[in-house]
Amino acid sequence: MPIITRLKNRVSNSIDDQVETCWIDVDLSKPEDQEWLISQSQLSEELVAFLQRENFVNHRNLHDGSVLIALKVSGEKPTINPIGLVDLKIFIDAHRIITIRYHPVIAIDKTYAYLESACSGEKAAPQHDASSSVEREKQYDAKVMDVFCHIINNLIDHIEKVTFTISDQIAVLEDQYFDTGEAFDSSLLLKLRGDICKTRRILTVLRNTLFIRIEDPSLLIDSEDKSALVRASSHVTLHLNNLDDLLSRIDMLQNLDNTKLSEAMSQSSFSLTIVATVFLPLTFVSGLLGMNVGGIPDTHNPWGFWAITAGMLLLAITLWITLYRRLKTIRFRR
Repeated sequence: MPIITRLKNRVSNSIDDQVETCWIDVDLSKPEDQEWLISQSQLSEELVAFLQRENFVNHRNLHDGSVLIALKVSGEKPTINPIGLVDLKIFIDAHRIITIRYHPVIAIDKTYAYLESACSGEKAAPQHDASSSVEREKQYDAKVMDVFCHIINNLIDHIEKVTFTISDQIAVLEDQYFDTGEAFDSSLLLKLRGDICKTRRILTVLRNTLFIRIEDPSLLIDSEDKSALVRASSHVTLHLNNLDDLLSRIDMLQNLDNTKLSEAMSQSSFSLTIVATVFLPLTFVSGLLGMNVGGIPDTHNPWGFWAITAGMLLLAITLWITLYRRLKTIRFRR
């Protein structure tokens, strides 16, 4: 049985007060939670099938006003993949929010801690244990949108830490390059670019989802909820801009590295050109004096050799002038 946390209704003094609102946390690593999702969640078969498969980072705005978000977010075990991302799906409608995961998620645990601290005037509920499936009978003084906003804010907080870490690593490479002229590891830049792209995909999905939540008139969210969504959306946009700035800094370092490499190759080509220029006259003289002149007309004439040599030089100069003018004409037309 998944963990069911009862929440207060979204709008007071309305017909919606008769419908119980809740947060349902489903751990698909447990067979009983999978059975509940299939038989008792009241979701369509297509939606259940999507919730059970591996995540592709995206969001879906469903026809009944609900939204499904699929993310790769930070888990408790950073060894799961290089930046510690695990699957998390969030289904939210007017009366409930369902979180679906296979592993412990830091943002979920922090949201449980928020509910415990926000529950004032009542006996504190037991601490959340990700290894147990307990139905929470006490009603918390929080709405569905509150839980959603806190999960999003916890995700943003973690992404902010990731962004700062990446920024510090790039700053070290920048100082290393500009202060000491020491070459940096290009593979590290490629890894940082990959981490930024993965983080940016998460933020893009969150931004699109928050925009839908803010602009959808059918949700009937109050001004407080809308303000919370607007703040979260602003934070997401800010971090997206920061990530774009980090990508620009990486591009600058890579361009400088490519420019330095091009300059080194140009210097090598220049050195080879000088060597070839030095040996070109020697090659010409050795080839001219070493050629077999047997059978050449006027070989026995004292001026025959020089006449043949002058003819070859004149032919070479004529070909060079012709090709040079043709290439110049082509460049002018372009």
